[in-house]
Amino acid sequence: MSEIEREYKWLVDREQFEQLLAGFESQTSKKKRYIQINYYYDTPDFALCCAGDTLRVRQKENGLTAEYKTDKRMEGGLRFCREYSADVANLPQEIVLRELFPEFAGNEDEAYGYIGNLVTERFGYVFDAGTISCDKNWYLGRMDYEIEFEIATEATEPMAELPVKIQARLLALPPSGINPGKYTRFIKAWGNVQKGEKSVQNKKGT
Repeated sequence: MSEIEREYKWLVDREQFEQLLAGFESQTSKKKRYIQINYYYDTPDFALCCAGDTLRVRQKENGLTAEYKTDKRMEGGLRFCREYSADVANLPQEIVLRELFPEFAGNEDEAYGYIGNLVTERFGYVFDAGTISCDKNWYLGRMDYEIEFEIATEATEPMAELPVKIQARLLALPPSGINPGKYTRFIKAWGNVQKGEKSVQNKKGT
């Protein structure tokens, strides 16, 4: 299955996160808190990340869903991408795109291996215009806070269709387009870990 995803993303600090969380809590009764884990796949030189793509298996409770995000673009802070998805029974050691996603049009035989994971505590709030997720993320010894607004398929003016108080809170945040996604942040942190290991090895060699 594939679909076009539309969303806004904002990175925030802890204080902003807690303020937004409190504000969203009072605006809808449709809410859920859960843990999810993203298991990322790529080549050893991170070809997918360099191309702007993300390949992951997402775990929610005992369910596993493989997801491939590609054809990403930005329009006025709103992010678009095509997302392929398929349920999987077990966590794979490697993924070949056209084997897992039959509708994938690319001539892609590359086997992408597992490289690491990111754990998220998500607070989800459902509105007619879409779902707002408040995420606490842990990866490679780091933690950050993120707000996502994933727009419903039928929404034509998503910000305007939100409750007024929610609109005001989101519009007061920095522009959405400047924030990298979870996988990009993961890879940047991974690079810093590798630099740290090389530094330690160099010091031992002197």
